[in-house]
Amino acid sequence: MHYKKPKDRNSLLLYPNIDLWVESDSPARLIDLVIEEFLRENEACCSWGGQNDTGCRSYSPSTMLKLLLYCYFNWIPGSRRMEKEAYRNIEVIWLLGDLKPDFWTICRFRRENMELIRSAGLALRKFILAEGYADGKTIVFDGSKMKASAGWEMLSDKKLKSRIDNIDQTLEKYLDNAEEIDELEDRLDRESQDKEELIKRVDELEKEKAKLEKLRKTLEESSKKYVSPTDPEASLMKSRDGKKACYNVQAGVDARHHMIVLAEVTNKECDYELLKPDYESLKEQLNMKFRSLWSR
Repeated sequence: MHYKKPKDRNSLLLYPNIDLWVESDSPARLIDLVIEEFLRENEACCSWGGQNDTGCRSYSPSTMLKLLLYCYFNWIPGSRRMEKEAYRNIEVIWLLGDLKPDFWTICRFRRENMELIRSAGLALRKFILAEGYADGKTIVFDGSKMKASAGWEMLSDKKLKSRIDNIDQTLEKYLDNAEEIDELEDRLDRESQDKEELIKRVDELEKEKAKLEKLRKTLEESSKKYVSPTDPEASLMKSRDGKKACYNVQAGVDARHHMIVLAEVTNKECDYELLKPDYESLKEQLNMKFRSLWSR
């Protein structure tokens, strides 16, 4: 048969220059260039770990930022998947110099350096604009509804009040009837297991009531009519799959090469109401100068 034969897996190979592993037009090279330049200009604010000369060495902000930006660029959001990429992805191995942060380190860096990551992403957008990949003459804005990490249940103020009232009534049965409590104590002294279950149930009800009251306060302070018990910041929005707890992801795309120059996440539903705030954010973040659409 006239087939191409694979190489012998047991043969010893002399590897070429590592730099040849990555194509000259790979996005990994752009991310490497932008992050190195960003850290040179912002070295003072990039102190994460590595401050002590003793103990285990820390991963540098440069390593972590390159990994995060590369994975975000390639739709790899999870820290465990990012860790796997450091072992199997040739571009990531080249980008990190064969360093392999574990998923917990990635999580901790992301949690403790949100502003630094945001600034690095902004530096990437500024580079795109400065190098002419975007000219800023025509920007198209649009929003997409993304389901929140929440259940389907959404609670109104009326429903929250009803649940709190029900809990109060149940607690009254356990706590406010003195004769019943005395009777229970006489009986439960002989049945310690039942007594422990009663105490546990009262504690659970009090915790649930505190949680519901906190949700009700959150709802009162906002302009929303419904709140999700698992993700209070999300809003009830109309999407292709019906109404559910969502966030509105706003994107501004430059018309020249379809480069994204703005990305924001909000819990406001109406895209039209977000047009002016997005326009102002774009001017502030990238120092773009447009003819104001709202000037009179």
